[in-house]
Amino acid sequence: MIYTLSQPSGAMTWFPSDNHPSDKATFELRITVPDSTTAAATGLLIDETTDGARTTTTWRMDDPMATYLAAVYIGDFERVEHGRLQPDGPLLRDYVPGDAPPEIAEALAVTPDALRFLEELLGPYPFDAYGTLVLPFDLDLALENQTLPVHGPDYLTADIIVHEAAHQWLGNSVALEDWGDIWLNEGFATYLHLMFDIEHDGDDFNTFMQQVHAALPSFAGTPPKGITIEELFGASVYLRGAMTLHALRLHAGDETFLQILRTHYERSAGGTTNTEEFLGIVDEFAGSDAVTIVESWLYDETVPDLPLGEPG
Repeated sequence: MIYTLSQPSGAMTWFPSDNHPSDKATFELRITVPDSTTAAATGLLIDETTDGARTTTTWRMDDPMATYLAAVYIGDFERVEHGRLQPDGPLLRDYVPGDAPPEIAEALAVTPDALRFLEELLGPYPFDAYGTLVLPFDLDLALENQTLPVHGPDYLTADIIVHEAAHQWLGNSVALEDWGDIWLNEGFATYLHLMFDIEHDGDDFNTFMQQVHAALPSFAGTPPKGITIEELFGASVYLRGAMTLHALRLHAGDETFLQILRTHYERSAGGTTNTEEFLGIVDEFAGSDAVTIVESWLYDETVPDLPLGEPG
């Protein structure tokens, strides 16, 4: 078994690169493996040839990709084809262990609904292919490799599948200019997966977020823009980052919030962004009071109060 997990600083251990999230490139990966194994990689499979007992696959990523999002997997995997999301949409394919129990396919069945949900909010899926690679052992994490997130069986729940799918828009297509803005990746993906999970379960979203807000000081109180390198993937960038967006939504209302969300994606799709650019969009659509609220959630040492309001 060969696998890669390159966030934030692993890519340069397996190919020469300027390993910074803002330095994106197109990729072509060519992998030769014995016939007894299967190779999978980020991008679209464009060629597969067999020569004797070896098979070579070629994968192309024509959309710019940060180096940490490139990935290669070699092992006993089964490629499961699902066709296209819609006639002109991405090719859906998963890679699962050869002896995968039926629960894995059941968990992955949420993927088309997740992608349609995200397309409604953000616009068309940005790449040529999408799917999940499930390793045969627990990882205690999942990672949003571009077009091919990787999960351990222990992280194969609907909310995490949606979270990694959301990163294809926000984190991958729209990349960071600097790791210090990681809340723009994780806070957004967390908020979107919570919207999908809670609202699709029929629960009251605002009640749930009020419960998160009440618990926040005990485990995620650090301001997302005040993190140290040790806190790069701590609870603050996920949950206080998500609560930042919820506070903005309560203040601005659903219509304006969704305009901000889509504009944030559309203006930087295929490129990079930073917190100041996001605050500029907030100011444009919701005004200076909204900017003040967002800044308090990003920078204040204490957890701010939530604005009065109710998502529509």
